[in-house]
Amino acid sequence: MRLLLKIFIIIFSVKASFAQINTIKHAEIKKYKPANHGLKDLVFNVKAPGLAENLNSKEFLGKIENVYFTIYWASPGKFQVDIIGLPRGYHELKFALKKNMIPLLKIIFPDDQANLLRSYSLTSEKITGGEKIYAVDKSGMNPINSKELTFSRDGYLKSIKSYGRQSMEVPNIEFKMSKQSWSHNKWVLLKTTSLISQGARITSLQTEIDYQVLAGFGLPKEVKKTTAVSWKAGTNSVNAFKPIRNVEKFIFSEYQINTGKALKKFLVNQKEDHVKQK
Repeated sequence: MRLLLKIFIIIFSVKASFAQINTIKHAEIKKYKPANHGLKDLVFNVKAPGLAENLNSKEFLGKIENVYFTIYWASPGKFQVDIIGLPRGYHELKFALKKNMIPLLKIIFPDDQANLLRSYSLTSEKITGGEKIYAVDKSGMNPINSKELTFSRDGYLKSIKSYGRQSMEVPNIEFKMSKQSWSHNKWVLLKTTSLISQGARITSLQTEIDYQVLAGFGLPKEVKKTTAVSWKAGTNSVNAFKPIRNVEKFIFSEYQINTGKALKKFLVNQKEDHVKQK
């Protein structure tokens, strides 16, 4: 009898997880992704106004006239970020600057939530205006212990609330989405708002995306990131520190769509690496 009960519980848990995965996959299908509409190869530039001035203020790079990023992407997900305008060397600085481009790339090619939650145990409940899915890592291997994903009645992802292990601070993220005339009846990401509370300090990051339509694809034209740091009322930190607000803009340009240039770049890199190994 106990064996039958265990088998029933296992079967029920598997079926429940399938139900939640289907909800998540359905939301992914409803999300606008250029790669799902014929985008195979993409090259574009990203420029951050004020970056050259900021680097010049450090005085160890020499005079920087113009610095920008060229990003290569080819299906199914290979990408490379090059930084143009800096002198040779300074590998750690370049690595850090390139790393900042990854979140911008994920605006065009977002992560698949179903894949990110593959190792989590899932449950769900219906809520007013949608559904909430609870994801718990029972393996103890993931840095994020658990997540709460809220989906709208229309099926798109509204927010993710994450809980890190021990003292790890992770952001809670809200998504603003809307259908556009060019989005094939899919939901387009317009804004994200992330919030991290760490002790008395509260850090919020708001990312706003302005799009343009090129060759039938909706692609970013400008991204504005606003970071604000404040302190909770009633703490000594409020008197010790003033609120901080910083705005960064990223301009996207020089798009080359389905030209094969990115794939060619990767093939050349592959050949050069092969020669070096000989």
